[in-house]
Amino acid sequence: RSLPLDKTVNYLRKLYKKKNPKARIAAVEGARALRSYSATQIMLRALHDKDNAVLIKALEALQAVASDDKLKLSANPGLRNLQILTFDPGRSKEVNRLAKRVYYSLTGRIPKRPS
Repeated sequence: RSLPLDKTVNYLRKLYKKKNPKARIAAVEGARALRSYSATQIMLRALHDKDNAVLIKALEALQAVASDDKLKLSANPGLRNLQILTFDPGRSKEVNRLAKRVYYSLTGRIPKRPS
């Protein structure tokens, strides 16, 4: 028997609040599997994560959202963060590249350097 969507999302939100990066990665991967608007919000929150592994998983999950026309708009609140991550010299080149790819997948445009 599976949990209702709202209870599953609430569980994933709690899991994402854990200090352990592995728990936060599990929350992002769980959100990706749910493929729902409320689960996308967990991925967007993870765009602020200080741990590169968590952030990369969030970007990969958002790339999957970008390929789903029904969910694509749910990621729009993260566009500014994706734009910033594309040009953030404090992040890895992989994060910069993935953020740029996700931004392009969501908008059809290359991100411009934030002002």
